[in-house]
Amino acid sequence: MRLVCPTCGAMHSLEGLCSDAHARAVAQMMGKIPPQIADQVVCYLGLFRSLGATPPRALAWNRAAKLLAELASPIADASVTRHGRLWPAPLEYWSAALEDVLAARDRLTLPLRSHGYLYQVVVAIAAKAEGRRESTSIAQARGATPIGYQGTPQIPPSSTTSTLPSSAMPRSVPSPEFLALVEERRKRGEWREE
Repeated sequence: MRLVCPTCGAMHSLEGLCSDAHARAVAQMMGKIPPQIADQVVCYLGLFRSLGATPPRALAWNRAAKLLAELASPIADASVTRHGRLWPAPLEYWSAALEDVLAARDRLTLPLRSHGYLYQVVVAIAAKAEGRRESTSIAQARGATPIGYQGTPQIPPSSTTSTLPSSAMPRSVPSPEFLALVEERRKRGEWREE
């Protein structure tokens, strides 16, 4: 049985791959990558092979195994540590980041040396999502409708109109009975406007 690498075009026999310890390690590591992003990861690994050589050199199995081992852990943990902070990184962030990196292939300096650029794209996606969550929670705490919100705004039960400044108090039209009572008390001198 012959296998063809979709990234570099190299042909191998399945038996030959299974006899190579590093190739087995790559197969085991690929088993740890979620199937939803496995194709993207394989294409991403292609960014690590040397294209400048003639003919272009294939990515060595031991290097591919090392790269996959470095990548499998943060994907499984659904987080990435960057600049001393742990960022949430669910599978959707990884998929979007891999897509962005692969789309930027022509602008990158290849071959890539580390996962730093990918991690930075994941962090940018996480930071953007965090900003959206914060703006939504702040807007909801204020009782306002966040930008782009499609539902009915919910006012938190802890907020009351007495804690709002007078300029933010809702204005209502007084009833005719109330106005008559105020006028009657004003005539008697019992009503003072302060």
